[in-house]
Amino acid sequence: SGGGSMAAMFSGAAIWSWAVGTGPMVLPLQTGMRVGVGGYNSFLLDTHYNNVEGTRGLPVDHSGVKMYITTKLRQYDTGVIQLGDPILRSGAIPVGKSKYTYTCSSQETAQWPHPITVFRSHLHMHQAGVRILSEQFDRTYTTKLRTTAEIDYYNFDYQDHVEMQAFVVNPGDVLRTTCYYETDRKLKFGPQSEDEMCIDFIYFYPNIPKEKYCASEESKGQVDNLGRIFG
Repeated sequence: SGGGSMAAMFSGAAIWSWAVGTGPMVLPLQTGMRVGVGGYNSFLLDTHYNNVEGTRGLPVDHSGVKMYITTKLRQYDTGVIQLGDPILRSGAIPVGKSKYTYTCSSQETAQWPHPITVFRSHLHMHQAGVRILSEQFDRTYTTKLRTTAEIDYYNFDYQDHVEMQAFVVNPGDVLRTTCYYETDRKLKFGPQSEDEMCIDFIYFYPNIPKEKYCASEESKGQVDNLGRIFG
């Protein structure tokens, strides 16, 4: 798989993201994803294959996803919102070190009908990605509340979900996602493994059914360093 998600381009919402190194997902006991009446009626498995050479005769892929369903309704419905650049609109990435920053703005979160509790994150880039983090700010965008998830030394071959202490995002708060890249050739944002991505899938409850992604480009460009304490 090339990893990542194009779910924002479909009518449905992403409910789970997988990439190389991702393990099983077990939801908190008080949450679930509603199936049937009032919930999901069907699922689409979107798999990205990476066959750059166009090799013929490769083995047929029989992989899939195993889902476990209970008849006991959980207290909260789980939702997934994609931060960063889920619709791949940031264009070219220059040679050298570069930094791309995206915000889920106060104006956008102010439209949410209620606070959300975030319990999991999946930070996703491709092979030129070297550092990624997301942060939470107050509604004025002047006070940082916390770093919500961070990978200082990103590894494309190990992209497990980030488990964290659950935290609350209130309507009006700002969420910022920043991705750093280092490359010796020009790249672009796109769905192929040779392209790049910058996405933070956040898992939360209670669900906001119509909220699939929340992302606006704030800044981009070359930088002298990768913003790390060590290297």
